[in-house]
Amino acid sequence: PGGLSSTLVYELRCYAPQGTSAMSRLQPPSTVPRISVLVNNYNYGRYLQDAIDSAAAQLGEEDEIIVVDDGSSDGSSAVLDGLVSRPQVQVHRQRNAGQLGAVCAGLALARGDWVALLDSDDLYCDGYLARLREYVRLHPRTGWFFSRPVVLDQSDGGRIAQGRFAAALYYPE
Repeated sequence: PGGLSSTLVYELRCYAPQGTSAMSRLQPPSTVPRISVLVNNYNYGRYLQDAIDSAAAQLGEEDEIIVVDDGSSDGSSAVLDGLVSRPQVQVHRQRNAGQLGAVCAGLALARGDWVALLDSDDLYCDGYLARLREYVRLHPRTGWFFSRPVVLDQSDGGRIAQGRFAAALYYPE
């Protein structure tokens, strides 16, 4: 609003539809669900490090971050080069295929029981993955989760708006 520079921060509020036929085919995840955080990036190098750091601080031992760079031509490459040494981060570079192409490439690489999507210009709130993991443990047959985004003013971190839905988590079959 008003030309403010803003970013989305995902807070986990579980809006989990249950009982549909698609949900009934899903198998429950392992006791401690492994999470693959999938970060898709195209020319958001200036935000990429913060996005990854917001997820990396919350990873469990078996979790991973997959960053798919979709042919960026900005400074993203320098950020990605700095991630290669991080053991839980996997970097995949590809020609530009669009956001859906980047997400599909990341899904193919994911090893987790669950995949959490994170755009490279967004952040996870503190405790986001822990709340997700706990909800999954308590409700293992749920297949999709939706998060409630909070739009923050980048100049002072104040809330600008709070949305209804964004960012989905998918349990691969």
